[in-house]
Amino acid sequence: MELEVHAHAGADELLAAFFTLTGDGLTGRRAKRHASAERDLRACLEERVDRVFTEDELVILAMEREFDPLGAAARISAASVVLAVLPYYLEEPRWFGHDITDRRVRLVLAERLLPFLLGFPPVSETDTRRAAIEVRIALMRASAELADERRRLRQGKDAGAA
Repeated sequence: MELEVHAHAGADELLAAFFTLTGDGLTGRRAKRHASAERDLRACLEERVDRVFTEDELVILAMEREFDPLGAAARISAASVVLAVLPYYLEEPRWFGHDITDRRVRLVLAERLLPFLLGFPPVSETDTRRAAIEVRIALMRASAELADERRRLRQGKDAGAA
């Protein structure tokens, strides 16, 4: 499946395209985990955008929220904003999902989302590079934490079996 996304698409369109592409053909539990990951990433964007927006952008966001609060940040954000928010999504436990499998799915999706987003024009090349580095660092940390968690779970099962 291939979708066309115009070069200056906003976060809403980019996330819709990405999750449509990566979710194509998924069914059952996998489809639910995928949809949950998208909902949480969008919620994270809405909640954390205030940490990356300038004062002027926050004024625009407030006006957009008056018009329609649902998804306002995604409608006015660029790919670079999603990149800047992605570390929060990867590092804050509230976005990990319900279990270790949800967390793994979210890490895999974030790893795939990074190059997808880097294919779109940045507002600032320097900021985008910095955000991409921060995302990669967050991915490494989250992957290490996930590996530790899996190891602890296996050790717990091994101890329970003995």
